[in-house]
Amino acid sequence: MNKALDDVVMYGFSLRSKAQYWPHLEAIRESLIDLMSSDAKFVDAITASTTDPKRVNYRFTTWLARLEDVVGDDPQARNFSQELKEELWNKSPKCKLCSQVIRSIDDAHVHHIEHYWRGGKTIPANAALAHRYCTLHEGGGK
Repeated sequence: MNKALDDVVMYGFSLRSKAQYWPHLEAIRESLIDLMSSDAKFVDAITASTTDPKRVNYRFTTWLARLEDVVGDDPQARNFSQELKEELWNKSPKCKLCSQVIRSIDDAHVHHIEHYWRGGKTIPANAALAHRYCTLHEGGGK
């Protein structure tokens, strides 16, 4: 257990209600993983000299900014509409990730081309039909 990381994450969660975070849990998780794998200064701030005021300030301001980017004041819907799913299905029931035919609309999922957690918008231009399996498994089923 990393107490410095736990403190900063839990503090961030204390700033809003559970209901405000709930729709964004996966995006929050992905953002934290991205932060820990791409920001060496943040990793340093949670692993070394964790009581140094500059490191404390950096880890809190960095995480809170990330959390705000994900949740924001007016969070965009994460899910595409059923109507768009049907429109994509009628156009071509082919999986964007593995290029195989999707046999049933119930096995289809509307996939964000640019990942939602990376800022991809929930708009038709960023939507593609994919197998549920391909969407949920890394590598798109390839």
